[in-house]
Amino acid sequence: MKIITRYLASEWTKWFVLFFLALYSLLFLQFLTDYSTEFYANSLSICLQEFIYLAFSYLSWLFPVSCFIATIFTISNLGKNRELLAMDASGLSIFYICRPILIMSFLCCVFSWLCKDTKDFPSFFDNSFGWSLEKNVKETKSFHMKIDDKKRTWYFNNYDFHKNEAHGIYLYSYDEKGNDLFRIKAKTGFFSDEGWELKDGYFLGFLTSMGTPFLSKGHIAWESYPTIEQDPLDSDTFSPRFKKEFSTLYLPEIKDDARPFALLRTEPKSLSFGELNLLISDFPSENSSQVHPYRLRRAQLFWNAPACLLAALCALAISINRQQSSIGIIVGVSIIWISGFYMLRTFCDALGEKGILKEWQASGIPFAVILLFSIVQLWRKR
Repeated sequence: MKIITRYLASEWTKWFVLFFLALYSLLFLQFLTDYSTEFYANSLSICLQEFIYLAFSYLSWLFPVSCFIATIFTISNLGKNRELLAMDASGLSIFYICRPILIMSFLCCVFSWLCKDTKDFPSFFDNSFGWSLEKNVKETKSFHMKIDDKKRTWYFNNYDFHKNEAHGIYLYSYDEKGNDLFRIKAKTGFFSDEGWELKDGYFLGFLTSMGTPFLSKGHIAWESYPTIEQDPLDSDTFSPRFKKEFSTLYLPEIKDDARPFALLRTEPKSLSFGELNLLISDFPSENSSQVHPYRLRRAQLFWNAPACLLAALCALAISINRQQSSIGIIVGVSIIWISGFYMLRTFCDALGEKGILKEWQASGIPFAVILLFSIVQLWRKR
C-alpha cells in the first residue's frame, strides 16, 4: 500500500512541477515583455530580483492551476496505462487513490497561505542574500482625509505609506457649528502612535466659543480670552486672531491615521493581506461603499489558500472514471467547468463590490459550488 501511495504522490509531483515551471516560464516571458526597458537599463541581478519578487505575488493562482492540471494528467495517465483499473480490481477504493493527491495539494495550500503577504519577501531576501528589494514602495499623491466625528479635514500632496511621512499638508479644524478653530499648513509631517509631528509650517488660530488657539513651546494651547492684538481690518470674527510660523509642531492629541485613506488610492489587487486588514480595521466609516472592493479582495486572498485543495478535488471528480475516457474529453469537460467557475466568480465579485453580497459570500459561493460538485461526483463513482 505504501508503494502505491508513494507512486501516486511521485507521479502527481512530476506533473505538478512540469506545469508549474511551464506557467512560470510564461510569466517570465511576460515579465521580459513588460519590463524590457528596465531589463536593458539595469543589471541582470537587479532584474532577476524584481522577477523573483513578482513571481511570489503570482503563486496564489499558479499553484491552484498547476494542482488542477497535474491531477487531470496524473489520473488520465493512470487510466491510459490501465493502472487505475488494476487498483480498482485489487480492492483499492477511489478515496484511497485520491488520498496522496489530496495530501500533496494540501501542502500546496499551506505554502500558498504562507506566501499570501508578499511584503515579507523583501526583508527576507535582504537578510538572507543581501539583496535590495524595496519595490512597490507606496507613495500616494494628493488625497484628502475627512474625520467627521472630530470635525477635521486633512489634505496631502504626497504620502509615503511605509515611512508614514507626508508632504504638502493642510489641516482644517472646526467646532460643532462648522466655524474654524485653526488651520495648519506644513511642508512635511510624520505620523506615529504618539500623534503627528509637523515641520516647517504656518499656524492660524481663530476666535471661538472655546477661546483662541495659539502655539506654545511647539504645541497647541488655548486661552479663554484673546490677548493677541487684532488688525482693525480683521475685526470680522472669521479672520484669524493668531498667526505664527513654526519649525516643529507636535500634535499628540491628534491621532488621525492617514494610512487607510492613502491605501484607498491603490487598487485592491496591489495591496497585501496585512495592508487590507489595516485599511478595513482602521477606516472610520465601517460600511462605506469605498471599502467594499477591499473587503472582497481580503476574502479572496483568504480563499486562495484552500483553492489548491479544491482544484485537485474538482480535477479528481472530472477525471476519475471506471470506464476509460480520452484525454480530449476530460480536457473539454475541464474547460467547461473552469469557464463556468470564472463566470460565476466574476458575477459574485460584481455583487460583492457593490455591497449586495457580503464579501465572504461573494468570494465563497464559487468555491462552495466546486466543493459540492466534487463531493457529489466522487460519491457517485465510489
